[in-house]
Amino acid sequence: MQGETGSRILVVHEALPRPDRNACDLRLMQVLNELSAQGHDLTYIGRLEPEPDRYAQPLEEKGIRVYSQDLERLRRFGTEAFPAWSFERVLRKGRFDLAMLFHWFWNPLTVAEDYLDEIRRFSPRTRVAVLTDELHGLRERRLGEQSGLWADIERARSFEQREFEAYRNADMVLAVSESLRQGLLAIEPGLKIEILPNVAETASGTPEHGCRADLQVLAAQVRRVIERVWELRPKSYNPGHAWSVLRVEKEFPDLLTRPAPERIPFRLQAYCTLAECLLAQGNAAAALEQLRHIFTFVREGRPHDPFFARVLLELDECYRRLGTPELGSGLVSEARDCLAPPAAPPPPPAADPGADTLAVPPSRKRSKRQVPRLDISVIIPTYNRAALLASCLAALERQSLAKDRFEAVVVDDGSSDETERLFQGLSVSYPVVYRRQPNAGAGAARRLGSQAATGKYLLFFNDDTIAAPGLLEEHLRVQREYAQDPCAVLGYFLYRRETNKRALSCFLATRPLIFPYLALKPGFHDSSVLFITCNLSIRREAVLGAGSFDPRFRVAGDTELGVRLERKGYRILYHPQALAWHDHIIFTAADLIGRARAYAAADLLLFRKHPYLLASGRGPFGRLDADWAAKTRNSLEQSRRQIMEWTQAIARFDHLDFAPLFSLRNGEVSEAEGVLRAFDQIVPKVYWFHLFERLLELREQAVSFQPSAISGRPSAALAAR
Repeated sequence: MQGETGSRILVVHEALPRPDRNACDLRLMQVLNELSAQGHDLTYIGRLEPEPDRYAQPLEEKGIRVYSQDLERLRRFGTEAFPAWSFERVLRKGRFDLAMLFHWFWNPLTVAEDYLDEIRRFSPRTRVAVLTDELHGLRERRLGEQSGLWADIERARSFEQREFEAYRNADMVLAVSESLRQGLLAIEPGLKIEILPNVAETASGTPEHGCRADLQVLAAQVRRVIERVWELRPKSYNPGHAWSVLRVEKEFPDLLTRPAPERIPFRLQAYCTLAECLLAQGNAAAALEQLRHIFTFVREGRPHDPFFARVLLELDECYRRLGTPELGSGLVSEARDCLAPPAAPPPPPAADPGADTLAVPPSRKRSKRQVPRLDISVIIPTYNRAALLASCLAALERQSLAKDRFEAVVVDDGSSDETERLFQGLSVSYPVVYRRQPNAGAGAARRLGSQAATGKYLLFFNDDTIAAPGLLEEHLRVQREYAQDPCAVLGYFLYRRETNKRALSCFLATRPLIFPYLALKPGFHDSSVLFITCNLSIRREAVLGAGSFDPRFRVAGDTELGVRLERKGYRILYHPQALAWHDHIIFTAADLIGRARAYAAADLLLFRKHPYLLASGRGPFGRLDADWAAKTRNSLEQSRRQIMEWTQAIARFDHLDFAPLFSLRNGEVSEAEGVLRAFDQIVPKVYWFHLFERLLELREQAVSFQPSAISGRPSAALAAR
C-alpha cells in the first residue's frame, strides 16, 4: 500500500500561479513547493491560461507537468479551436491518487463543476479534494446588500447553493483556516474538512520569523492532508448526476454545437426555458435555481434588457409559489425598468446668446384634431402570465413600424400575479393602454380591448405571441392591398425549438388538430374556424359592426365572431409572411383534456346561439337531439377503456425529454417520428372523446335546449372538425 510520499496528485486551477502579482498565488506556490518537496508527483492544469508562458517555467523546473487552456471546456464559453490535449487522456495516463480542485467563482462555471464528474468517470480510484478560501456566497450576499441590485442578490443565492453542491460531491474539503472550517460546518455539518493553512511571505519576499514557523505548520498539515486522503474511499461515479448549473446542457444538447457567438445567449435563454418547464411541473424550487444561474453571467450592475424583465418576473412567480413573496420584493419594479427603452441622449447645450444663430421657438402641443389616427391596435388579453407578457411587449419594441403608428391594448383578465404592478409606471416607446376587468375570459377581454382601441385595424394577439420585427408592417401592407375585399388577415405561427422537448407540444405544433392553419395554403378561405385571434388582423369597424366578441364565450369567442363575420361576407386571407412565434412549450395530457371539456361548453353555446349550424345534421354533432345523444353515449361507453389507456400513454410523455428521440433511428424514421405517428392515431380520438363526454353532461343539464332546424348550409368550422 502506498504511504505518505510518492502520491500522484492533479491540481486544477483557473490559471498558472503568478506569485509576483498577488498573495493568493504566492500561497499556492508554497503549497506546490511543499508537495513537491515531500516527494509527490504533480500535474497542474490552468483551465483558462491562454498559452504556456514564463509562469509555466518555475513549475516545470520542479518537475511539475503543466497543461494550459482546456479548449474542450472553453467551447461552452464560445471559444472555437482544436484542443492540443484531452483531459480524459491526462486522467487515464496520470492514474492520480488525489485531484485538488481550487474553488472560486472567477468564471460562470467553477473548476469542480467542470471537472469533478469526469474524474469520477475516467479515474474512479482518484480522491477529490475541493480547496476554498472563503464562503463565496456570503461574500457575494454582502456585495448584493451594498448595491441593492437583484442581479447581485440572486447571484449570491446561486453561489450559496452551488458552492455547497461542490463540497458535498467532493471526498474532502480543504479550508484555509479554522474559522472558515467552522463556518462551513455550521452550514453543512457532515462535510469532511481539513485545513491547508493560508501562509504567505511578506511583500519584500523575506520570510519573517513567524512566517518561518508557518511554513513548518504548512509542511505538517500537508502531510496530514495526504494521510487523510489515503483513509478516504472515493465516491463512485454517478452517470445520472447533473450539476444544477449544467442541467441545461442535458436538456438542450445542441447548446454546445451552436455557432460560437450564440452559445452564451442561448444558454441564458435555456436557463429561463428550463425554469418555465419546471414551474409548469410545479417545481418552483428547482425553477428558482435555474433562473439564478443566469446572473452568474451578469456582472455589471442592472442589465437593461427585456429578456431580464422576463427572468425577474419568473423569479417573482417562484417566490410567490414557494410562499415567500417578500424575498422577491422589488423584482417587478426592476422588471419594469428592464422593459423601458434606453434613455434619450441629453439635449445639446443652450446656444450662446451672443452667437450668430437662428432662434427656434418651442413647438406647440397638437390639438386633438391634429393627432393622426393610429394605423393599428394590438389587442392582448392576459391572465397570470406576467413574464410571458413582458416578452410579448418587448417584441413590439423591435417593430419596424414607426412607434407612433401603433398601440398595444392590454386587457388584464383579473390576474392575481404581478401583472397589474408591472403596468404601474411602465414606460415603453409606443403607446400602451392597460385595462383590467374581473376574470371573465378571453372573449370579454377582447371585447373590452376592441372598444378601447383607437387604431384603424385591430391585430389580435395572445400574451404568448412574440411578433417578428416586420409583423405589424406586413399586416398593414396586406390589409391595404386587399382593402376592397372584406377579409381578416391570418398570419403564421412558428414554435420555439424547445417545443420539441415535449411530445404532445411537438405534436400540436406540427399537426392541425387545434391550429388548422398548419395545413393551409396561402390565399383566401371560407372558414370561420380560421378566425384565430393569436395573429389575426381586421378592420376595427368590422369587429364593432358585427357586434364584437360575445363575452359569454370564455373560449372559442373568436370562432363565434367568425361565424357572424362569415355571414356578412368576410373571408380569411392566410398570409404566412406575417410571422410570429408561439412562446408556449408545455402542453400536457391534462391540458388536452381540459381544452376539450372547455370547448364542449363553448360548442353548446355556439349551437344554441346559431342553431342553423346544425341544420343538415350530417356533422359529428348531429342535431344534438335525443337520438344523437343515445348513439354518442353508446359509442363513448364502448371506447372508454381504450381511451383511458391511450390517455395514460400520452401522459407518460408529459415530463419526458422528447428532443433526443429525433436523433435515434428506428428503421427509416426517427424514434420521435414514430411516436408522433402513433399520436396521429390516438390524440384526436382522446380529444374528441372528452369533448363529447362533456357535451353530453352539459346537454343533460340543459335538456330543454332543442335547436331549431333552420335551413342553411353547415358551418365550415364543423366541416373542418
